[in-house]
Amino acid sequence: MKNVCIVFNGGSYGTFVEWCLNLFSDQNFSYNLPFTDSGNAHKFIGNHLVDIKGCKKYINSNDNFQFVRTHLYNKKNDKLLENLNFVSQNFQKIIYLTPSYESIAWNINNKFDKLFPNGWLNETKETFEKQLLKWGNYTDHNAMKPWELREFLSFFLFKAHVHEAGMKKIPHIIDNYKNVNVIYIDELKNDFEGTINKLLKYCQLIPVNMDKIPIVYENWKACQIHIDKDEIIKNIVDSVVNGIDFSWRETSLTLVDEALIQYYLRQHKIEIKCYNLNNFPKNTEELRKYLD
Repeated sequence: MKNVCIVFNGGSYGTFVEWCLNLFSDQNFSYNLPFTDSGNAHKFIGNHLVDIKGCKKYINSNDNFQFVRTHLYNKKNDKLLENLNFVSQNFQKIIYLTPSYESIAWNINNKFDKLFPNGWLNETKETFEKQLLKWGNYTDHNAMKPWELREFLSFFLFKAHVHEAGMKKIPHIIDNYKNVNVIYIDELKNDFEGTINKLLKYCQLIPVNMDKIPIVYENWKACQIHIDKDEIIKNIVDSVVNGIDFSWRETSLTLVDEALIQYYLRQHKIEIKCYNLNNFPKNTEELRKYLD
């Protein structure tokens, strides 16, 4: 059996968690903050197996690092639980990083902004091109106007990300995989020190360098520009539903944020009349003019 495997969907801080486990368990680990300009931890290389194919290659090798990380769902035909079964059978301990439904906007924005030089939409077209063709007879999302792409994403994005992250499977995973420790990314935000200590205890490692916890957390959080997006989106949706005046003029909403607002309002039977609405409103008073 290999040691510890961190499994995560894109934008769920697998690289950062691997770096933290090294820093806070190894007195000799080099303390250089791993953050790039986009806020990911990709200055740290670590042991990234990438996908289940790389994981199987590692299992069949003589290598046995303290920590490795991989994606269970990396291509649209990947079967998450089948891949988790394989990982569970070949690693002593698995850390499963996932968003909750209270951090999904944060997670999706990370995926859109941080993972690919040309953007997630441009580099993963195969995941949604069939839906795009059915939706509006488009073959390239770059040909769409902002309102069209927002509306398309409002139907597609939430459900697709829930599937990719395996969010509906989390209760099953918690109940049936005894060597899998599920960690919500919210825990890194809300109790960083406690979460690191919990992971070290789970991995049976003695904590070191714990005096560096505050500066690591402060620097990490300062880089996470989308970390509070779910709360902002909830405030907007709740204000619309309850007839409360609310402004988000000081907040830069992304296309992801706008699409999720449209999706959540639809769950309340409220539609946005978005034809030619290329510039999203900045307050509820403006937004109500476009509600159906």
